[in-house]
This record gives sequence, structure tokens and C-alpha cells, in this order.
Amino acid sequence: MFKSNLFKTDILLGSVLLLCALATLFLWIPFDIDTGLVERVRRRNVIGDSLGPVTATLLIAVSSIALIRGGASSEKFTNQGRWHLIFGFYILVFGAALILMRYLGPVTISLVNEFTSTDLSYRNLRATWPLKYLGYVTGGTVMLCALSQFMDQSLTRKRALLFFGISFAIALFFDLPFEDILLPPNGDV
Repeated sequence: MFKSNLFKTDILLGSVLLLCALATLFLWIPFDIDTGLVERVRRRNVIGDSLGPVTATLLIAVSSIALIRGGASSEKFTNQGRWHLIFGFYILVFGAALILMRYLGPVTISLVNEFTSTDLSYRNLRATWPLKYLGYVTGGTVMLCALSQFMDQSLTRKRALLFFGISFAIALFFDLPFEDILLPPNGDV
């Protein structure tokens, strides 16, 4: 009985989220945002205002479809007492991954300065290879590994390498077409 109710709830939730995503994609974004996904300005490609919302909406739609099709496994949700501890632990892991994402580049440059007696500045180097990918890819990989462990209670070396590849591919997806983009959190440093 528990599994069938959970399955119906997943289908209902997935359907509502899919409808919201489709309404956002085909109504809200086209009527509210004037620029396209990618714009050509002064002979360079720049990110249009709608690229971020369209990407997020497509991810929500795909996730909603997966929720509708897959249902849920009731075995993992029966022990409610452990969930609070596990949830708190993963909030800490995500916080640590965000801190890692933010500070790995500057700390790396500080260590290089310390061991080589140089005076490099992360702010000046944040758009150079490999520093521009260092924090984003490392933090993204840690987050995906934590999610894998959370959802499947397993993490293999093959999965960790796959998650590294996914984080790196996302970074390349946003970095390669555009000449002057700074991946997060480099714009804030």
C-alpha cells in the first residue's frame, strides 16, 4: 500500500512540474525575455538572457518525465528516523562543496606563491586554463558524488570519473562558445 501511494504521488508531482516547465518554456520565457539563447554582438557570441532559464526549464522537464516514468523505491523511505541525520549530513557536504568551489582557486594560487616565492594574483589568473575550471569542476564533482552516494548508497571510481567528466563538460559547454565568460564563482573573486 505504501509503495502504490508513493508511486501515485510521484506521478502527480511529476505531471504538475512538467506542466509548469512547459508553460515556462513556451509561454513565460518567450513573452518575457527579448533576447535569444545566444546573441551575436560586435562579432562575438554572448550569452542571451534566455539561455539560463531555458536550460533550467529543460532540466526540470527531463527530471519531471523521469519522475513520472520511474516512480520511487519505497524501501529507502521507510526508515524515517535516519532521514534527518542523512539530510543534515548532505547539507553539510553540499556546503563544503560550495566552499571548495569558491576557495580552491585562490588557495591554490596562495600555495603556489608560498612555495615558489612569486606574487601571483588569482584575480588576474581566474580566466586562464586550468584555473578557470578548477573550483567549478572540483565542487561539481564532489556534489555529484555526494548525490550518487545518497541515492544509490554506492560510489565507484568509474562513477566518480563520470561525474568529473559531466562537470567538465558543463564547464566547457558554457566556456567554449563565449570569449569572455567567467564560470562561477570566478566572477565574484
